[in-house]
Amino acid sequence: MKDKAVETEIFIYCNTSKNMYIPAVVREDVSSLSSFFFENFCNNVYIHQLVYTTMASNRCAIFIDGAYVEKILKNEFDEIRIDFEKLSQELAKGVPILRTYYYNCMPFQDDPPTAYQREMYAKRDSFIARLQKLNRYEVKLGKLVKRGCENCHYIRFEQKRLDVLMAVDLVRLSATRQIDQAILVTGDSDFVPAVTVAKMDGVLVQLYYSNKAKSDELYDACDERFEIKRDLIQKVKL
Repeated sequence: MKDKAVETEIFIYCNTSKNMYIPAVVREDVSSLSSFFFENFCNNVYIHQLVYTTMASNRCAIFIDGAYVEKILKNEFDEIRIDFEKLSQELAKGVPILRTYYYNCMPFQDDPPTAYQREMYAKRDSFIARLQKLNRYEVKLGKLVKRGCENCHYIRFEQKRLDVLMAVDLVRLSATRQIDQAILVTGDSDFVPAVTVAKMDGVLVQLYYSNKAKSDELYDACDERFEIKRDLIQKVKL
């Protein structure tokens, strides 16, 4: 019996004024461009780049909003310390992990920073260094910006670029079929458009959330949802 061919997705980028993007899926061994046939393909378009991507085989990526996890651990679990490598394994439930992406910001520092700010920055820097040594972990940092009115004593801190970083990673891995399952740990509704695109690419999107810090819009957009409960935290605590 002939082995089933590996399904490969070919992405074609064309140098037209409209920046055409034409995907096709083939199920045969293709050795030259002349072997291809693309429906509705314009013969006059010059193909200048081909990217071959083997479609994912039951592989997942995990996307962790670090500030969200910190908030949950502080408000609901007595600031318990957890093992993030174990957390990834528990969330994946046996599915092979391509990579875990961790997103956060370094603490804000005035110029010059206070002694407390220097201490907090050093602690976060040490924590990030440990995360980066974990297998299949990638840390991406945004920027914490100070907002508000100091005269009226109203000050808040806003994370910048994190939602974009996370959305780009989710869409990129889904579009290139490097994963077929995405596991999100966040409560930010800004990720809804990226979740929608990932689902359109055939990726199963799971959400781990706190019932006390949940986005209903994000909850509704995801395929499967799991509340973060004490039994999970106990399994991954240090």
